[in-house]
Amino acid sequence: MKTNKFLSLLFVASFVLFSCQDQSSTKSIDDGVIVNPETNEISLSNTTDEAVTLTYAFKKGVKVENVYTINMEYEMMGQKMPSGIIMEGSFEILDVDSEGSADIKYAITSMKMDMAAQGLNFDSKDDKYKSNLQFAPLYKIIDKSIITKIKNNGEVLGADYSEIMAEMGDEFEALKPQFEQNVNQFSQSSFPFLTDKPVKAGDKYEGDVIDQSISGINVKTANAYTVRSISEDKSKVILEMDATMELNVVEALMGMEVSMNEGTIKGWLLLDLSQGLVVKSALKSTLDFTTEMQGQKNDMVIVTDMIMNIK
Repeated sequence: MKTNKFLSLLFVASFVLFSCQDQSSTKSIDDGVIVNPETNEISLSNTTDEAVTLTYAFKKGVKVENVYTINMEYEMMGQKMPSGIIMEGSFEILDVDSEGSADIKYAITSMKMDMAAQGLNFDSKDDKYKSNLQFAPLYKIIDKSIITKIKNNGEVLGADYSEIMAEMGDEFEALKPQFEQNVNQFSQSSFPFLTDKPVKAGDKYEGDVIDQSISGINVKTANAYTVRSISEDKSKVILEMDATMELNVVEALMGMEVSMNEGTIKGWLLLDLSQGLVVKSALKSTLDFTTEMQGQKNDMVIVTDMIMNIK
């Protein structure tokens, strides 16, 4: 069903939380953080070589808005199909307990999708889409909150998405399991896992492992991080991410077998530990897999450029 494919793509892409803000020239975006707009490389002007213990210093009441841009390109049977998603969202730290864990509320406030090659376009700000039943589930999640409890090392303790589940109701019961999986993935991937051992620039450590199930396919993502640099005041850290993804097909999709050739996510993330925020990231994922049905094989490659920044 076209709507289900559309929503699966949206949920997988959107709940990883990536965003973009254009820069016209190389400049400092925040207290010594420098980004080159041509290469999208990032650096800190003042750094320390001292070892530090990484922890999110969550502060109750911190609230920010985000703009998320995700550009994808699908290549199948020699044909390339570009697509894009732009989302705006709000993020608020509701409470912080005595151990430093935070209750964090996130909501998508708008979304726009350009998938001309797939025959799909959508803009939640344009009223003409409201009469199209295909997009009804999307309108039901806009401005609805997900509340996640996260430890100060990035570990997820729980997620409450009951408001969205109630809004979707029985009408979209078939979509709920997929949505729950992607909300759980969102909760796990919102904050990079921080090691409890002191680290300095150049150190590497293993992160968390995220499990997700999509239409009978289990996707396991193992994250690893390298500390690229630490600001002199130890409030900001640039982490390099190097993740690998593995597929495990639980059941054949209409008789189709799927095998993974390559699954990676690489890039960097800028953390503001003093506020408990990931303020910018630039990541690229590559999914290269082969499908086989009735003896016929097809290769598919999905490349996604994902850049994140707080407004």
